[in-house]
Amino acid sequence: MSQAGASPDQSSELPGAVCPETHKRPLAVVAHRGASGTHPENTAVAFAEAVRLGVESIELDVHRSADGGLLLIHDGTVDRTSDGSGRVAGLTTAEILALDAGSWFDATFSGERFLVFEEALDLIPDAVRLNVHVKAYDHDRQLVAPEVVDVLAAAGRLDNAFMAADEATLVCARQREPSLEVCNLSVTPADDYVARSERIGCRILQPGHGMTTKALVDDAHARGMEVNPFFADETEEMLRLIGCGVDGILTNLPERLQQLLACNDDDDGGADDGADNVIGPDTGGVTLDDQVLEQMNAAVEQAIGLLFVGGGTVPGAGGGQIVVEGSTFRFEDYSPDGVFILAGALAMDLLASPITVKGDLTFENEEGEGPIVVDMTIDASTDPITYGGTVTVDGEVIDVAALE
Repeated sequence: MSQAGASPDQSSELPGAVCPETHKRPLAVVAHRGASGTHPENTAVAFAEAVRLGVESIELDVHRSADGGLLLIHDGTVDRTSDGSGRVAGLTTAEILALDAGSWFDATFSGERFLVFEEALDLIPDAVRLNVHVKAYDHDRQLVAPEVVDVLAAAGRLDNAFMAADEATLVCARQREPSLEVCNLSVTPADDYVARSERIGCRILQPGHGMTTKALVDDAHARGMEVNPFFADETEEMLRLIGCGVDGILTNLPERLQQLLACNDDDDGGADDGADNVIGPDTGGVTLDDQVLEQMNAAVEQAIGLLFVGGGTVPGAGGGQIVVEGSTFRFEDYSPDGVFILAGALAMDLLASPITVKGDLTFENEEGEGPIVVDMTIDASTDPITYGGTVTVDGEVIDVAALE
C-alpha cells in the first residue's frame, strides 16, 4: 500500500537484482491504482506515471456517488485519501471533485483531485489493459455494474479491459454484456476458488499474494485461466510469485518490478558459446563438454541465486536441495519457469561477506542423468570476487577457485 507522507521522488532503484529466467509468456506489470507507491492513488498523476513507465496494465477502483457519478476511489469514504470526510455514496460528484486528493500523500501533490471514470479512460491509452475494480454494495450493485459496462462500451474499451469484482457484481455486469471479461475477487473459500471462478465463466484470477502457490497457478492454467496476484512490492515476494508461474503481478511500485524483469534483457539466456558462463571450459584442468558445462553453470548460478530468492530449479533438474548459510531449499518445490539466475555484478553488490553454498542435486537430459554436488564459498567483498571449494558434475570435480 502507498504510504502517507512518502516523498514523491522516493527511489524504486534496486540495490541488486536476481533475474528470472526468460518466461514462456511475458509477465504483465499491473500498476495498482496507478503508480501508487510514488504518487497519490487513483489520480491523474499516478496514472500518468504508470503510462510513462510503459506498464502493461493499470488497476483502478470505481465507486458510485450519491448522484450516480462513477468516481475513482478505493475506500468507501473520502477520509483517508483527501482533505474531506464522508461516504462516497453520501456525497455528490461535485462535492467529491472539489476535494484535495493529493496532499494526504505529499504536499507536492497539493490540489490533485479525484477523477470520474470517463476522465481516466481519456488519460490511459487504449493499449494499456484496464483492470476495473468495481466497488459495489447491495444498495447499488444493480446500478454501478451495468453503468461501468456502458462507459467501457461507449469508449470502445471492452476489448482490452475486464471487470474485477465479487461474484454477485460480475453476474450483474455479464447480464449487461455477456462478452465482458471478468475477474473473480470472491477468493474465499480458497480451496475451490479456481473451480468456482471457472463455473461463472471467469478467465482471470486475482488471488491474494499469500494464497498464491504453484499448485493454484497450475490448476488455473490447466483450465485456461490467467493468474495476477494482488499484490507485491518487495523484491523477494515478486520473485516468489514469478517462481509460481503467475501471468502478472499487481504492484504499487511498477518500476521496481520492471527493473527486476528487465535485468535479464541483455542476457542471451543460454551458455551455447561459453561467453556468459560462470565457469570456463578448462576450469581446474578438467575439460567439460557443452552439455555438462551448461549444467555446471546453471548449478553455480542457481546456488548463488538462491541466496536472494529462496528457490528455483536447475534446468531439467530431477530433484535435490541446496543449503545457503544453513537455510535449506528443496528444488522440487519450484516450477521450471521459476528459475532464477545471478544478475552478474549487480546482484553481487548485495554480498558483503563470504557465504557458503552446499547442495546435492540431480539433472536429466538426453544423455541420461547425473549428480551435481555444490560445496563452495563466495566472497563478493573482495575485488575481484573470491571463490573457493568445489562443484562436482557427474563425477567431474571443478576447483571453483579458478572461476573466470
